Amino acid sequence: MSEEADRAAILARRQRFVAMALAGLGGCAPAASPAQPSDGIAVLPVASLSTPATAEAPAPPVDSDLDGVFDADDQCPKIPAGEVAWSEHPGCPKPQACLTINPYATLQFIVKLRFARLSAKLHPQSANALDEIARALVDSPKLDVDVLGHCERAEPKSMARRRAESVRDALVKRGVASDRLHVQEGACEAPGEDARIVELPNLREREPK
Repeated sequence: MSEEADRAAILARRQRFVAMALAGLGGCAPAASPAQPSDGIAVLPVASLSTPATAEAPAPPVDSDLDGVFDADDQCPKIPAGEVAWSEHPGCPKPQACLTINPYATLQFIVKLRFARLSAKLHPQSANALDEIARALVDSPKLDVDVLGHCERAEPKSMARRRAESVRDALVKRGVASDRLHVQEGACEAPGEDARIVELPNLREREPK
């Protein structure tokens, strides 16, 4: 073999080595397009195979006082509503009337007729207590009674008198003479249902006319 042929063969071998090295590094092979199928297999972009981020689940609703009304809708979230629902104030217990009649020596009423906030409207549950009071007064015609209204500090002072007038009117409808019922305006105390009441603290014999 001539010298020129030897040099050509050596040069050809070097070119093949360089081509093989470049092919091993991936520098010469053309990149396949993700959108183009190759040998019947669809090649998808890597991003489309990633797992989508999971959205955080919303926090479950809370019912702090376990009365069946969630805190978001409960106007009294720390106080159970009780067995009877109160549509005007969801989640709150209805006002209750408490009455004790002392039959000894002098007639005495220990009563608290409770009202909703900013309201002078008697609750239906007060009816039984008002019936008992009216019956006792009708049976004791020589007695007068003070009707004392109260309110919360944040309520208008006039609310105390309006509540007392509501109780007076309810007793008049039950047969008690209006001139025996003396409406009085009490104090406006700290917030709470015990401040939104009407009581009958004093009974006394009627002055002779």
